[in-house]
Amino acid sequence: MIIECKCKKYKFKIPDEEIIPPGRTLQCSICNEEWYQEFKINSVNTPNIKEDNQKDLLKEMNPSKNKSKLSNKKKAKEKKEKRSYLLILTLIFFLLIFIIYKLAFHYKDLVISSNPSLINFYESLEIITEILKANINFIKEITLEAIKKIQNKI
Repeated sequence: MIIECKCKKYKFKIPDEEIIPPGRTLQCSICNEEWYQEFKINSVNTPNIKEDNQKDLLKEMNPSKNKSKLSNKKKAKEKKEKRSYLLILTLIFFLLIFIIYKLAFHYKDLVISSNPSLINFYESLEIITEILKANINFIKEITLEAIKKIQNKI
């Protein structure tokens, strides 16, 4: 039986053994839409179409079966480019945070003299700085230990 996706863009062939009246919930393998499909049992078979023509027709109707290796390579390349883009954005974000942090400490005296209520902010910032330094040192120690273990195995 040939069914059409809820989005009306894709068609699929369902094996006869999976057709159970009155119907069942289906999900499109391309757009992930879910819908309830009712099945009506027809005793009338499809017209006599050669099997090759029927397979060609199904390939045209179901683009997911017709994907080439080139499209998979293209998707992998796009995924890699997206990861690179996200990495660059993350690095820019942390760089901006670091610059703002450095500027805040550079102009600390000026800011506190004009806005004394920010003393608590700067104290909190100093505490966070100490915590980050401790965590970075801890990660450094763990990394060095792991490198030494790897070197000993070699």
